[in-house]
Amino acid sequence: MASSFFSSLVFMATVAGVSAALGSAELDNKAAQIELLLERQASLERRLEKAQASLKEGLPAAMANGPSRSLTSISADITDPLDYMWLLICGSMVMFMHAGFAVLEAGSCRTKNASTVLLKNVLTVCIGTITWYILGYGIAYGKEDDPSKAVGSRYFAGADMLPEVDGAATLTSHPKDWFFQWAFCATSSTIVSGAVAERIQLPAYMAFTAIMTGIIYPFVVYWTWSGAGFLTEEGYSDFAGSGIVHLTGGIAALVGAILCGSRANRWEKPEDFYPHNMGLVALGTFILWFGFYGFNCGSTLHMNSSAKAMEAGLVAMNTTMSGSAGGLTVFFLRFIAAKAKKQEQVYDLCGACNGILAGLVAICAGASVFEPGMALLVGIFGGLFYEAGHYLLLMLKVDDPLDAFSVHGMGGIAGLLLRPLLCLGGADGEMFGANVLGMFVIIAWSGTLALCIFLPMRLLKILSYGLQEQEAGSDVHCSPPKAYSLDATGEAVTDVKIP
Repeated sequence: MASSFFSSLVFMATVAGVSAALGSAELDNKAAQIELLLERQASLERRLEKAQASLKEGLPAAMANGPSRSLTSISADITDPLDYMWLLICGSMVMFMHAGFAVLEAGSCRTKNASTVLLKNVLTVCIGTITWYILGYGIAYGKEDDPSKAVGSRYFAGADMLPEVDGAATLTSHPKDWFFQWAFCATSSTIVSGAVAERIQLPAYMAFTAIMTGIIYPFVVYWTWSGAGFLTEEGYSDFAGSGIVHLTGGIAALVGAILCGSRANRWEKPEDFYPHNMGLVALGTFILWFGFYGFNCGSTLHMNSSAKAMEAGLVAMNTTMSGSAGGLTVFFLRFIAAKAKKQEQVYDLCGACNGILAGLVAICAGASVFEPGMALLVGIFGGLFYEAGHYLLLMLKVDDPLDAFSVHGMGGIAGLLLRPLLCLGGADGEMFGANVLGMFVIIAWSGTLALCIFLPMRLLKILSYGLQEQEAGSDVHCSPPKAYSLDATGEAVTDVKIP
């Protein structure tokens, strides 16, 4: 070795120099000390060589073949698992939002319809999974090398997601992307469930869910999030789906609520239609709030750098600020209105819960670009837009048991309009025009197709239950035919009327 050779030269030179000045006895002593040092150095060098060889054998081949490939492999080994773990966790949180939707909707309705409401939410996820696999994902993300501006054309029924190489399937990122985007797709349909609760027939809802998750929502996604759609080219920007998810579902919910008609005696005896379980309402709200952290933070799509991590932190903070501001806005508006009417019941829990959700919906469009103070303002506007939608539907006597349109439709509109106006870089007029265009495109698309689905069913009298069935409750068609059995005899619990 070069180092050993150099050490020997040093040793010889030392011996020669010292021999001229010292006696033979002292020379022998110095020589022995130097020789001992050289042996120790050689031993250390041998141990270092063995350690390097052992380490090299334990590394992946790509990392052991040279510095450049090693760095690339190390980066991929770290960033890819981080991205996958991030989307799988956030997608699971979005999927858990269905638990929130289920208990919120069940608690908001009467006990005699609670089982049907829960069943609808279960079936929404199951149906949405199959239609997203067969049709939806391909329409939404199946862009070719020379893509269409209107619709995707590949990955239907899982085709090409795991391409064959040498006769064996090869793993790709598509299953991860499919899973994360599936969670969003099923959410868009669940929004409609609340608006048509207590009177839509289950087969009619199942048919609509298949079309919503397989056609209506996927087209909107392609136009916006695929990167190839015409709305993207126009400059439309919607980070986590104020318009893409919530407005799409909210408009379909409005059409469904109108065509399903009002529940029997809804306007004559409004006290009979109060939520039967406020515990479920509050629990559902908190579950949805939790899920929005997966919904919004996961929309960064990556967790492979410090910049992305900090972006996710900003999104989480803005989501929290906006939801809280929306809840307080509606709470105080309802309080002031009740005081003005000299009512005794001045604290509106349902209003506060829906205000929170409206604020969470509104922040979706720009959660990654708002300064936290602006997120507070977005939440306030989300609450105001929700209240406007709520009172508009009451005035028009449109029966929406969960205020689904007011929360998701009006909250979504607020988010789309505020996204270009309040972002960190200042107002963007071009983006504002693109978002307004996108808003009207979504309203027209989702509203028209929902009308084409619900109207024929109404004309054929297969959309809503009749008066007698509504009186009995839709749970008579479920097994077991009641959601609760709370007394010692096992008798069905009757609805509680709040004076």
